[in-house]
Amino acid sequence: MGGHDEEWEDDTPPDSNGRPGPSSREPGPSDRAGGDPGDGGTDESPDGSDESAPGAPERRTRVDEQFLAVVCHVGGLLLSVVVPLVAYLLKREESAFVRHHATEALNFQITVLVAGAVAMALTVFPVGIPLLVVVVLVDLVLCVLAALAGNRGEWYRYPVSLRLVT
Repeated sequence: MGGHDEEWEDDTPPDSNGRPGPSSREPGPSDRAGGDPGDGGTDESPDGSDESAPGAPERRTRVDEQFLAVVCHVGGLLLSVVVPLVAYLLKREESAFVRHHATEALNFQITVLVAGAVAMALTVFPVGIPLLVVVVLVDLVLCVLAALAGNRGEWYRYPVSLRLVT
């Protein structure tokens, strides 16, 4: 989908031209000693120490970040701005990928709230109820597309959204 759905290569969102930002990510499974992208790497860190050893620092995996991105979009669909706002406030400093998806979900849910309020106000006219149905269907479809993109590790940008939170 356009230049906004690129494979996630690092922890920085794409710039205004859709290119990935500078790489500042932690080494992933393919960067580990003996790690082949297809075999999931080993349990050892690049320096040879066992990361699963007691007292070893916990490293958030890419899968965890992808899961949180999905939660932002699905949670936004179910609970409006609550889930994306909580994810944004708790994880914005830890992961650029989660921050991006939480921000997108939050901005989109604010847009849906505004559009829903306008549609509700217009229900006194014949156009109000069909408009409300369209708002709900667009919310459903776009949230599912965003959640799927987040699950694939892609950066996603809603095509229709007020950009209030950055």
